[in-house]
Amino acid sequence: MKNAYPRKEFWEVVKTYNIRTVINSDCHTPEFLYDDVIKEAEEDYLKLGLKTIEFIDLNDIKKR
Repeated sequence: MKNAYPRKEFWEVVKTYNIRTVINSDCHTPEFLYDDVIKEAEEDYLKLGLKTIEFIDLNDIKKR
């Protein structure tokens, strides 16, 4: 069975609109934190040359 995520179609839309994104894991157990699904998403992400958000300033978000 193919995983529901990552979806290459999603990453292609992100690239089309030049959107900066974050790759993360919605895991509930430590072994899923950096598993094969996350590695696959990261690989697709890097192949497409997408822009990442390296740092999120929570103080900036609170100001909005």
